[in-house]
Amino acid sequence: MDEIEYFVVEKGLGGITFYDDLLIANKKRLTSLIDTLKERGLLGKCRFHCQVRANLVNEEICDLLTTLNIYTTGIGIESFSDPILRYYNKTGITGEINQRAIDLLNRAGIIVNPSIIFGAPPETKDDMLITLRAVSRNIDEGKITGPAWTLLRPYPGTAIWQEAVLRGMVRNDMNWEQFANWGSYDLYMCDNVPKEEFQELISEWQTRISLTNFDRIDQIKGNFVHINRADIIPAAANTREKITSTLQGETGDDIILNATINQQNGTLLLRGWHQQENGFRWITRQATGIFTCNPEGTISFKGYIPPDIFRSCYNGECTISFYKENNSIMAEYHCTPDQYPDGSINFELSATPGETLLITIKVDKFFIPNLIDPNSTDCRELSLVIVI
Repeated sequence: MDEIEYFVVEKGLGGITFYDDLLIANKKRLTSLIDTLKERGLLGKCRFHCQVRANLVNEEICDLLTTLNIYTTGIGIESFSDPILRYYNKTGITGEINQRAIDLLNRAGIIVNPSIIFGAPPETKDDMLITLRAVSRNIDEGKITGPAWTLLRPYPGTAIWQEAVLRGMVRNDMNWEQFANWGSYDLYMCDNVPKEEFQELISEWQTRISLTNFDRIDQIKGNFVHINRADIIPAAANTREKITSTLQGETGDDIILNATINQQNGTLLLRGWHQQENGFRWITRQATGIFTCNPEGTISFKGYIPPDIFRSCYNGECTISFYKENNSIMAEYHCTPDQYPDGSINFELSATPGETLLITIKVDKFFIPNLIDPNSTDCRELSLVIVI
């Protein structure tokens, strides 16, 4: 209390962090802290930050934190997937309990800064998606503002260290600089999701979260958003409505941002990042729609591939395939920029006049925009936008 008084009264500081693993573990101590601050006339003169644990957060604790003038809290969510929480030995905590803690703290007006861990050996893509969806939803709803993720690290003295020793990944005389580089995948231990696949997955969700929260991205301090905000804002304004539409869905790591196009006989669902007038693009690699053949016995499609992307990626080649409902192939086209110099592609498929078909369009390449380097042509692969 003497230290708090010194920093608040003598130094005039307005914020102090309790570097205590779990300030709320001892409710009696927490209440005593509030009473003593009140006795010294310090209560409300300074804002505080502390760490909490999800299963200890309840309305009474939230009231005490509010009285103490706790402004922000850190919370080791680690995961929203129950099997992964069990692997981490997070006793008494489930994904539902994690969410309840966030809801209670948010209702009390306390900012929540959760930390997430990815890369546990048994973690699957589904486990990762459970966590990513929950993080994205809570950011969208303004319930968390400083989320941060990192990869699981096998520190000495832990059970995961012993597992890493058996895998030959670590040893007592190893180069400890491997622990200092947080961007390194040298110690990536996940068995079910290759590191390249995880890198693509986290990149997609960082982009998605950035675009859906572009108007308040300056308040989101964690690494779940792209930090180059100047590149996001121009692109995001026309995109958020599509991303947050009720047609939204997803399969695997392919985030589907559905936009329904109704033109006469056809309905086409487009997935991913679509081409926009300002040059911003969004993924499309598979689309399915119901089409009715015209009296001439053809179904016409128009495609567009941005010429600069087309020429610079994968030697300027892509394959577009059309499938019927029974997965039989109707047609397949190998496209090059020499065939379609302006990027516009026209296709005509033969069918019985008046026949209604469920047609799936698949493209062998896809990409996501590089928001970190606006001069980069591409940081993934190639996109195709199909319109009727």
